[in-house]
Amino acid sequence: MNDQIKKASDIISLLFSELNQEQLKQANEITFHWKDCVGEKLSSHSKIIDVVNKTLIVEVDHPGWGQQLLFRKKEILRNFCSKVKEIEIHNIAVRVKSEISLPEREPERVVFQDTGIEKNEPVSAAEQPMHGDLARELEKLKNSIKKGKPK
Repeated sequence: MNDQIKKASDIISLLFSELNQEQLKQANEITFHWKDCVGEKLSSHSKIIDVVNKTLIVEVDHPGWGQQLLFRKKEILRNFCSKVKEIEIHNIAVRVKSEISLPEREPERVVFQDTGIEKNEPVSAAEQPMHGDLARELEKLKNSIKKGKPK
């Protein structure tokens, strides 16, 4: 058998052997007790992301749920610390999950005249043609910059 080819079971065993079992246990315990500490409704709209510098990072699906969580922060921390004693948590930070996805534009085909080579390149907003008043005003601004400041 080729030395480059590894069995999937060996790769999985190696992956799990490098994981810190204590951290996995703590992460599991944190997630397990989250629902008990915040309640069914709030837990269904929030998710623990990480613990950094004794701060619990929580992601919510709407800013209103983040406000609810922060409004009840002292109570939640008290409940949380009484259930999860191995991890010291002093604060909660909230981030709102972003649902916005920017539309992707098709790259524009560019032909290099010297070589005849075609290449697909994304077109920046500055390279797109402008129309109407904006184009005229920008052209005036460009000309005024070229002339320099009036004395």
